[in-house]
Amino acid sequence: MPIFRYTFKKMLLTPSTWIILVMTVAFLALFNSLPLTSLGSDVISSFSAEGVLIFYLPIWKMSVFQIFLGLILFIFIAVKATQVFRDEIDDGTLLILVSKPVSRTKIWTEKLLSLQTMILLFIFLSIFISGIFIAIPGIGSGAIYSKMFPYMWILFGVGIIFDLIVSSIAILLSLVMNAKAIIAIMIGFAALLQILSSLIMNQIAAPTNEYMQASQAAAVYSTAKSKLNASDLTWLDSYIADGTTNTKKLITDDLTAIYTEYINGVNYPTDYNYKLEQEFVTKIAKGEIPPTGSINLDLTKHILAVANVFRQWNQQSFNQLLTGERVGPLPTGGSSNAGQNKVDYSVKDMIDGLTETITQKEYEVSNSQLLKTKVLRYLNIFYHLGYIWDGISTPDGGRFIDSGKYTSNYDPYLFSWKKNANGEYQVDTSKKADSKIISFTADLTVYLIIGLILFASSWFVFNRKDFA
Repeated sequence: MPIFRYTFKKMLLTPSTWIILVMTVAFLALFNSLPLTSLGSDVISSFSAEGVLIFYLPIWKMSVFQIFLGLILFIFIAVKATQVFRDEIDDGTLLILVSKPVSRTKIWTEKLLSLQTMILLFIFLSIFISGIFIAIPGIGSGAIYSKMFPYMWILFGVGIIFDLIVSSIAILLSLVMNAKAIIAIMIGFAALLQILSSLIMNQIAAPTNEYMQASQAAAVYSTAKSKLNASDLTWLDSYIADGTTNTKKLITDDLTAIYTEYINGVNYPTDYNYKLEQEFVTKIAKGEIPPTGSINLDLTKHILAVANVFRQWNQQSFNQLLTGERVGPLPTGGSSNAGQNKVDYSVKDMIDGLTETITQKEYEVSNSQLLKTKVLRYLNIFYHLGYIWDGISTPDGGRFIDSGKYTSNYDPYLFSWKKNANGEYQVDTSKKADSKIISFTADLTVYLIIGLILFASSWFVFNRKDFA
């Protein structure tokens, strides 16, 4: 493949390749390291694997999207795409090449393959060389690096998707425009991506807070329905209908009795021991040890089943997961993780959302705002690129994040309202709420198809263009 080797070698030896790579590694290393160095070595050394996901992962995701996917990758692809076709068109090299007894399709294919190889090598080196800084003692740790390593591979995969979309545009432009115009257009596109995919644009037509709260509750309830058996779901529905007051007390009393009977030396609920708590609740619920005192066996079974649907980190207490009431020491020093019992979303939060009611006027306003949000989602191609990254890298679709974060992302799960006996609207729990305005799968598929169409278009233009 002489054309491939020639083109790849030309790009590899170009100073711009190494300048951009070194700058990219430096910037990514800086943005990877800053959130960790701001914490101090003592905090980093005590970071659990779950703590990495709670604190560091969201910051990392935002920085790599804004710095790497949304800016540097655009610039690198634009610069390299001009070297594949445009530079050779301008200096007459391509005219000589197409006059040789070699098919234009072969020329186009080998040059395209050389460009893609260069871009993939750039993405790989940028991510994994800069990622090493996370493992350096004093900046991060090996434990943090090992937890983030799978997400680096996810970033590499998303980089390939971005490459397909962006390089297909850049190659097509390189056949009809000069290098300066191509780079200017791609940088402008990257700038618009930063602006138009931001929360500022989303806030122009955001769903109402009432819709967002009810949407999250409906999505979580749909998840619970799919994971619970009929008995546990019936109990959960009775908890919702109860309005939480009586059931909350029964849950707290049952768990207090378990501590009293089986877990000595722990001043519950001022303090708690999540390992022993989970051990004895599980053993009692599974019949491995008989319940004593005022422990309710059936209630303990329901507590175990429902809490495990909501559980994100193994340190979370059953009581706080189900009732929303604080268990363990209060936060100190500005930390929300004191006592390791950080519960983002509890059963009580879900019940509040499911039982929330709105008036007819609020219902009409909510529908109007949701329609505007849908239109903005469908038309904002810049938002879609960020959505592809977030959709791949966010576990559980964000259903169980805290309500403040869910509400501020303006990306609700869709659900149905129903009218109650008072003529007000609330969540219709009989219908599913597991899809969003933009389907991640559909969004990804559409953009992959668009990328392939643009590649085919560049092949068509290349085969018919008169390079003289």
